[in-house]
Amino acid sequence: MSDVTEAVEQGTTQETSTVLDAAAAVDLVAVSLAGGLPLADALGAVAEVSRGRVRRDLRLVEAALRWGVEPPVAWREAGGVWAPVGVAFTLAAELGLPPRRLLHECADELRRSEAARGEAALGRLGVLLVLPLGLLFLPAFALLAVVPVVISLARATFAGIG
Repeated sequence: MSDVTEAVEQGTTQETSTVLDAAAAVDLVAVSLAGGLPLADALGAVAEVSRGRVRRDLRLVEAALRWGVEPPVAWREAGGVWAPVGVAFTLAAELGLPPRRLLHECADELRRSEAARGEAALGRLGVLLVLPLGLLFLPAFALLAVVPVVISLARATFAGIG
C-alpha cells in the first residue's frame, strides 16, 4: 500500500500552515489569556484547533513553558514567524502590561507582512510575464505590420526603377 493511502486511511494527512494561520493562532492566544487562562493552557487549547506547523510550534512552546522556560525564550525557539510574539511577551513583562493588546498587534503585523509579501510576489509575476508576452507579440507585430509595409515599399521602389 502506498504511503499516501496509508496516511489517508489513518487520518494523518500532511496538513500545511500559513503565516495567516499563525496570526489567527496569536489572536486566539490573546483571547484565551484575556479569558483568564494561564499561558501554557491557552497554548494547549489553541494548538488543539490549529493544524500543521502552527500546532507543532504551539506544542513546543507549551512544553517549554511547562518546563519553566521564560516565554520570550520559548517563542524564540519556535521559529522566525513567532519572534514578534516573543518580543511582545518581553515588552509586556518589562512594562508590566497584559500581553493581549501586544499580541493582537503582532497578529496584525503578521497579516500585513504576509500581504506585502503577496503583493511583491504579484509584482514579480507581472515582470516575469512581460518577457514571454514580448517574445510572442513582437514577432507577430513584425510579421503582420512591419513586413507588409517593407514589401509594399520594396515593390513600389522596384516598380519605379524598372
